[in-house]
Amino acid sequence: MKGLGRGLDYRGDVTSPTFTIVHEYRGGRLPIYHLDLYRIKDEREAIAAGLEEYLPGDGVTIIEWPERIATLLPPQTRHWELQVASLTERTIRRKL
Repeated sequence: MKGLGRGLDYRGDVTSPTFTIVHEYRGGRLPIYHLDLYRIKDEREAIAAGLEEYLPGDGVTIIEWPERIATLLPPQTRHWELQVASLTERTIRRKL
């Protein structure tokens, strides 16, 4: 997430939204919306929380645990998988 923020010229801190579900980062080339859906059970709960406004948003939306809202995801959704390579490195690959 920090690398994406840098790539979009966002200069602030990037942290996990685990306890707030959504973090918004503005001030770069595009807004970034980081959703952590670990605490969301299903699409109904996501809609009740107002999360559908981020799908699609006016920027880049990153979703952890996207399978919990699979039917809400727009057709142009791209799926990526991040794996821990070391304490400071991650491997990213596109899921087809």
